[in-house]
Amino acid sequence: MSKEVGAFTRKSKIRITQITVGASRTINTGNYNSLKIEGECTVDIDASDSGMESLARATALSEVKKQMEAAYKEFKPANGK
Repeated sequence: MSKEVGAFTRKSKIRITQITVGASRTINTGNYNSLKIEGECTVDIDASDSGMESLARATALSEVKKQMEAAYKEFKPANGK
């Protein structure tokens, strides 16, 4: 069975080998200033780990949250918002 993918015909199942999760937050610090915090994490999925996409996504998302929390604590505005 083949599947149409754009202009190409594909006979094999698409396999996810990498998941990247990213997030950003812009914080208004007042007086027309702002602070932008960004985080990104890529998780590679081994060929033998079939069906592990949801775990890889959760792992990447958890790491991004940790990165953003650490960056926010480092640069937290004086008013704490």
